[in-house]
Amino acid sequence: HVSILDFVHFPEDNRYYRKITFCDTKTGEIYTDVMEIHVLELGKLPPEDQNEEGIIRWMRFLNAKSRKELKEMAKQDEYFGEAYEELDRLSADEKKRLEYETRLKYKRDKYAQLHYATRIGREEGERIGREEGERIGREEGKSEMIRSMWKAGVSEEQIASIAQKTVEEVRKLCK
Repeated sequence: HVSILDFVHFPEDNRYYRKITFCDTKTGEIYTDVMEIHVLELGKLPPEDQNEEGIIRWMRFLNAKSRKELKEMAKQDEYFGEAYEELDRLSADEKKRLEYETRLKYKRDKYAQLHYATRIGREEGERIGREEGERIGREEGKSEMIRSMWKAGVSEEQIASIAQKTVEEVRKLCK
């Protein structure tokens, strides 16, 4: 997997390229060399250097700010030329561009809906939890008050009247 980020994901250092492998967290033993994640953070690119090669040059190509900049790089390298032609072809094809934008909009909308539903669900769950906790607290408090009055010798009839319970409910709580 290759992640090309136009933002800084790992702010703790200036490394613009990371190779992440799957490994055992205790021993550090690599699980496989077939699955890797390569992360390119375009926001961390160092100032341009005349002797750049490999990944840095591709990062600069991907980070180009204008069509003119892309064209200049395409003239200097045959692979960039091919990549530029493909980008140009894709951007010229209105139908492909609209399909891409529609897919992107769908993904963003789906994420927004999920985020909204999660937030609403969490708020509703917290509200219900508070209400239930308060109800249980009132019931426990009332039960404790009934037991205290019973221990103090107040009659079951008087307790039932004060607590707005039946005599049977008072007996059940006190026995």
